[in-house]
Amino acid sequence: MMASYSSIISAISENISTVVHIGAGYCTEYPLYQNLGIKQIVFVESDKQLFDVASERFSRSPDITILNRTIGGQNGVGTFFQTSNKRFSSLLKPNQILKYYPNLLVTNEQTITTTTLQSLCNEIQILANDKNLLVLELQGAELSVIIDTKAEVLQKFKWIVIRAGEGTLYGPESTDTTSEIEERLHSSNFDSLLFEEEIPPFHKYLFIRNDSAVANRSLKAKTKTLLTDFHALNAEHLKLHDQHSDLISENALNDQQNAVLVDKLSSTHTAQKEQLEKVSHAKTVQEKLATQRKAQVEQLISERDELAKLATERKVQLENAGQASAEFEKLATHRQAQVEQLIGERDEQAKLVTEQKAQLENAGQVSAEFEKLATHRQAQVEQLTGEMNEQAKLATEQKAQLENAGQALAEFEKLATQRQAQV
Repeated sequence: MMASYSSIISAISENISTVVHIGAGYCTEYPLYQNLGIKQIVFVESDKQLFDVASERFSRSPDITILNRTIGGQNGVGTFFQTSNKRFSSLLKPNQILKYYPNLLVTNEQTITTTTLQSLCNEIQILANDKNLLVLELQGAELSVIIDTKAEVLQKFKWIVIRAGEGTLYGPESTDTTSEIEERLHSSNFDSLLFEEEIPPFHKYLFIRNDSAVANRSLKAKTKTLLTDFHALNAEHLKLHDQHSDLISENALNDQQNAVLVDKLSSTHTAQKEQLEKVSHAKTVQEKLATQRKAQVEQLISERDELAKLATERKVQLENAGQASAEFEKLATHRQAQVEQLIGERDEQAKLVTEQKAQLENAGQVSAEFEKLATHRQAQVEQLTGEMNEQAKLATEQKAQLENAGQALAEFEKLATQRQAQV
């Protein structure tokens, strides 16, 4: 069966860049692919025993890559049904295939990890513009893989070869039919190029990518995208236009509000300027007043110091005047005592004169001497009386001066108290 791929692949007239053969078994197609001059050969096998045998067999072949992967419709976990004939092992449980091969048995059910065709293409870095060949031998799972793979992933391959059977060969959910496979690939812009019968119930199909249809589809998709973008941009434009109109209205309103604010700010600025001028004038007046007050305080302090000095001098004068008054009173007392003594002596002299007069009357000569002496004594008494009167007058004047000095001192102390309170 494997060698029969040569007839269907030989229908491909162009050089193949890469072949990806899924469900490769023992990789017996390697000589075919090598003879066709394919530069990159990728075999994918889910059965670990077959994978190990093939890896060992082609370990020295640099142009071949063998991967142990199970390709399914989704990335996840599935059950792999191993059969007594490993060619018929599948992700789906054998069903109608048993009618054709009644001795086929399920020997093992293994839980394995499934990988999508898209993940595989990303892993081996399949380029969309290269002339790539995809070969699918999935034993009933072909349609599920084709359906779950995006068209742009399938279109990375120029040719697709599918080995499929008729009817429900595997599992109740397996509905692989030729019409369904063709419908899915035709919708992905692939044309049927060749059909080849094999041992029942299997057939091989060769599909070729319709590059014109792919380009047209891509162009339509781009056009649709551009049209969607255009409508989105147009809607955005209308939205921006409405926003622009709203902004114009808002700006007009803002201009009006700004004009009102400018007027208010201008008025406020003028008022603030006037207030600043008043404050500045008041500050100048206060500074001037402060200077004047400072000068007055300095003057009051000077006057206070001068008054204090004057008070000290007056106090000294009063103390001197008090001492002079005390001396005067002492002198006046002394003079008074002298006057009283002189008066006593005068009275004594008068008495004596009277006695002497009486004696002089008796003796004429004695009388003449006595009169002369009496006249002299009288002159002394008159002189002493004048001096006493002068001393009394002087005492009266000094007493008046002391009283005036006491009043001046009281006035000075009152003035000094007022100046101190002002300071």
